[in-house]
Amino acid sequence: MTGEAPQSGQTRRATLWVFAALSLWLALLLVTHTASRSPYTYGAQALEPPFVVTRSANPDAWTVYGVTRFFYDGSTPEWTIAHNMHLPLHSFSTAIVAAFARPYMLANVLANYVFLLLLTAAALRLGERMNIRPVAMLVALGTVYVLPPFAGYIGQPMQYIVGPVVSFLIVLAAVALPEEDLRNPWIAGALTAILIVNYDWYVYGAALAVYIFFIVRMKLKDALIYTIVAIAPAMVWHSFLMRASNGAISAKVHNDFLFNVFAGYLHVLFNFPQQFLMPFTVSHIGLYIALHQIIAMIYWPLVVCCVAVLWLGRPRIGTFRGNYLVALLVAFFFLEQMATAVFDWENSPRRAMPVVLAFAWAYCWAAGRMMGKRRWNWIFATLLAITAFLSYADVIFHKPENAALYQGDAIRKPAKHNLKFRKSELVIAATPDPDPRQAAMRSTFPPSRVRGLSAAFWAGQAFAGACLLGLLWLAARARLLPRYTPHAAAALWGVSLLVRLL
Repeated sequence: MTGEAPQSGQTRRATLWVFAALSLWLALLLVTHTASRSPYTYGAQALEPPFVVTRSANPDAWTVYGVTRFFYDGSTPEWTIAHNMHLPLHSFSTAIVAAFARPYMLANVLANYVFLLLLTAAALRLGERMNIRPVAMLVALGTVYVLPPFAGYIGQPMQYIVGPVVSFLIVLAAVALPEEDLRNPWIAGALTAILIVNYDWYVYGAALAVYIFFIVRMKLKDALIYTIVAIAPAMVWHSFLMRASNGAISAKVHNDFLFNVFAGYLHVLFNFPQQFLMPFTVSHIGLYIALHQIIAMIYWPLVVCCVAVLWLGRPRIGTFRGNYLVALLVAFFFLEQMATAVFDWENSPRRAMPVVLAFAWAYCWAAGRMMGKRRWNWIFATLLAITAFLSYADVIFHKPENAALYQGDAIRKPAKHNLKFRKSELVIAATPDPDPRQAAMRSTFPPSRVRGLSAAFWAGQAFAGACLLGLLWLAARARLLPRYTPHAAAALWGVSLLVRLL
């Protein structure tokens, strides 16, 4: 939370050991929380009688399967349910991995794992520059990684790991880049453009734009260029999808959120004499839902500890520029929920992912600030143990009830609704679900039908590849990842294509 400090070779070696330890920590989380044992899988089935899990993935994962297959071998997706074509980075990255690990679930969880390793490397490098000791980063990130946003979704063949990690990397790059880069409309525009074609980007995009315009203070003429650069790729991609699908591409995710909110406000406006209290009611309920989403994603003892340390250490927080961007994430999250949560049918706790990033940022600083004092060492170690215990209770004790706390029903239904699961047991069926969609999750991609690949396939490869390499180039330019990272990714992509072509 303060400025940069030079680091010694000893600190760098310690950071490498921390990276190795966190890699093993994530690997353990992955192998124990994948497929039927993923909370997002059993949470959709094991929390209802007879409490036996037969599925391999959450039912929603079927809508992602066809999109990933498109990026793998050009197969035409079922356009009417291909929601994820609008945010291609997850399926594109998984398709690259699938060339080498063709079982579908394996390719997905490996892609999730690689992106989490990229995030870990970036966070540790930034921690070095912020003079946070490696051991503090180990404890803080080790705690964050066993929270529901990671433990709940790391084993899912969906965008809920890759998508947030992409947004996190963009925010960290914006924090780490020098101001002259952020005033460059092409670089700043590229940061925002990648966000716009990524999962649930609204809060991140609003915070980043305000940060660039008012904190970094971009010139007006550059702001116009920035706006064009930021929105043009999404418009091009949307036009491509409309053309490739003959207008059949699904817009369900956008429509269910944006149109429902718009329709809700129109109803209030047209009936304002009878509903003049609704503006306050909407904001009040939205604030309640926002707070519920936060504690669904971040266990409350961690929130209490983090707030306490921030309060105690407030004179030393400093005026580091990046703190403003993190604060903007929290502010725009609350504004979004106060304005939209009443009309949002889903109220998913995943809406709070920007706050998870802000919490991780603050918690790493808090650990760096307080660890080294005996009492606080015990506090942070205890919080790590409690968090890990809660997230591994399903593995050790076969108790799935914690997963109910961060399902959508936990937000939409009364708080006491979750008490009905306290006697449930997690039982994995010996015979998997024969449903063809679940069988597809367990399938292995065939060798690509290379010579029949369409122009749409190559257009998709070019667009998603440019986004992925652009993300890694920006992170490398910010010195969050090694300079060779985008080159290594380009080589891996090329070899993957050759494997599918030959």
